[in-house]
Amino acid sequence: MRRWTQEEKDFLRLNYASRGGVWCSRELGRTMYAVYRVARDMGLRADREVFGQLISASLRKLCASERRRLVFGMDQRTGRRVVRRSVEEYNLRKRMKRAGYIIGDIDDRCICYTEGTRRSMQQVAHCRRIGLSIFYITSEAVQKYVTSGAGGAQVVGCILRAGQSESLS
Repeated sequence: MRRWTQEEKDFLRLNYASRGGVWCSRELGRTMYAVYRVARDMGLRADREVFGQLISASLRKLCASERRRLVFGMDQRTGRRVVRRSVEEYNLRKRMKRAGYIIGDIDDRCICYTEGTRRSMQQVAHCRRIGLSIFYITSEAVQKYVTSGAGGAQVVGCILRAGQSESLS
């Protein structure tokens, strides 16, 4: 076990609060535990705000990685919930959007279709089983809202609020 030099202690005094023990241990070539022990002996503490930002950044990175795994149909590595919806609902909504359905984000439990949508009764039944509502929208109604600059999600919300859709039975 080698002794701590004065330069190493000065480095720790300057960087421990802002960078944390893990970063300091990598830079100094020491174990985390050695850095923590010496910092404690010197009376140093990590800045909670900086430490919270480091944790937040690493959690965002982990969640993004887990989301990518779900999108590509792979199993998650952690049990952390990274999407608002279930994986089943996420994949179903993605397939329906690809088939031409208009997926709403304002009222995210609603999915709409027009005359030009390739309909699948199996997907419609699956939507109903997991609690999604399916609505028919005329092409004119969609065109009216799209020309006003609204995207697909806004179209669904606007039309549902205006009461211009008919629910399928």
